Amino acid sequence: MIDFGLLTSMILAVGVPSLFANRMGLGNRPEPIAGVEARSDSFLDLALLPALMGVIVGRLTTLAIDDPGSLGSIPDMLIIRSGVEFWPGLATATAIVAFGARRRFGSDAAIYLATILPPAMIGYGIFEACCIFRDGCFGPQSRVGLAPKGLTTTMFPVGIAMGVAVLASAWLIFLLSTRRSLQAPLSMSIGLFAIALVRTAGSYGLPHIGSGITRQHQTSLVVLALAVVSIGAQVLFSWRRSARVRHQDPIPN
Repeated sequence: MIDFGLLTSMILAVGVPSLFANRMGLGNRPEPIAGVEARSDSFLDLALLPALMGVIVGRLTTLAIDDPGSLGSIPDMLIIRSGVEFWPGLATATAIVAFGARRRFGSDAAIYLATILPPAMIGYGIFEACCIFRDGCFGPQSRVGLAPKGLTTTMFPVGIAMGVAVLASAWLIFLLSTRRSLQAPLSMSIGLFAIALVRTAGSYGLPHIGSGITRQHQTSLVVLALAVVSIGAQVLFSWRRSARVRHQDPIPN
């Protein structure tokens, strides 16, 4: 049986950022913020393998934590709907892209990663917003919202809100990178912060079993803290370096 809701979500999550990347020229011509030679591959070509491996690793991580006995069962492994660990999957996909970029661009790999960050975030945002095509968009009860499939209760669509927030963050990072020369490592840290913040905030509104926070919520909080530390360290280092340069500049006669 084909899961058309999940299939639609995946097609849009890959197709929309591909169109964005092609429109902005991120895949087919030199990009001002990249500083590297153009490559003929499209964004779809670049993202397909990392995304696939990320889903596989995320699914295997979920099974290893929740039901290790299912690791040898192909049918259980293929039931993506039953859970995929987001952060291990994202780390895997990023590592694969980084490895390929390192081999091709050397020291410019970080700049290249920052270049494809906005369309990658757009893909994730689209997937979250596509909850409407799956089982519906769940959340807290609200007078204004949607009623998920099989329910009559109106709920605030947390998934759509998360998707919009990620899309807005992606667009902001893209504008800052192209117009204000945002440094690549800082751009990536800000992107990580935005995703972690959205997932952390969204976890408060999504229904779950028990009174405590979920494992996904906990990991998002950890990543959020790491992103804050990374951003703070980079800003401090940049400020100290700028101060050192100003101090060393000779005074004109």
